[in-house]
Amino acid sequence: MKWTTRAPSLFGSIAEVLPRFRTEGCRALAEGYASLLVEQNARVPAKNSLDISRFVSAIPHLVLAAITKPDRCIYRLAGEEMKKRIGMNPTGKNYYDFVPKDRFAHASHAMHMVVDVPSAFRADIAQQYSDGRARMIEVFAVPLGSDDPAVDGFILFADCEVSGPMVSLPTDRMLLGANVLARDLIDLGYGVDRSFVDRVVAD
Repeated sequence: MKWTTRAPSLFGSIAEVLPRFRTEGCRALAEGYASLLVEQNARVPAKNSLDISRFVSAIPHLVLAAITKPDRCIYRLAGEEMKKRIGMNPTGKNYYDFVPKDRFAHASHAMHMVVDVPSAFRADIAQQYSDGRARMIEVFAVPLGSDDPAVDGFILFADCEVSGPMVSLPTDRMLLGANVLARDLIDLGYGVDRSFVDRVVAD
């Protein structure tokens, strides 16, 4: 597999990125999270006190991951729409186990900067499935504070399909791979990591 690097498409605030959202679930999470930041004077919401009523329409698409550096990104929860699309429940699994070794450093950098800076991102991702179909996915990721000393931070994702619904049954397909087509880095009031680049499959 031939790899190349790809810089973020845009650096900006949630308000500046909002026009780029393509799915209702990602937009709902962005708008709800932005309102929480305003009310909390830019303090990152804690996972244990998160008010999900701010983004009800995103709930079927939400994914919660626990980040423990250097090499654990554990799915804690996965929305029904995401599970239906990929044909499995990833809860309890390590996201990095699904990442090619050549991409691990870049994938972990993306997750760590969300909890460390803290910052957010929006990404367009092409996923390939065993039934031969490719799906376009939009992801929006935001940090949540951790009260667990064993967890460096949590990331809440809205993981939404841009393309139409799949016609094959979940048992007939398996997610084979994914490629980031574009990523926007979002400043939540603490800056962004401008050194970041994705490692992606070359065209």
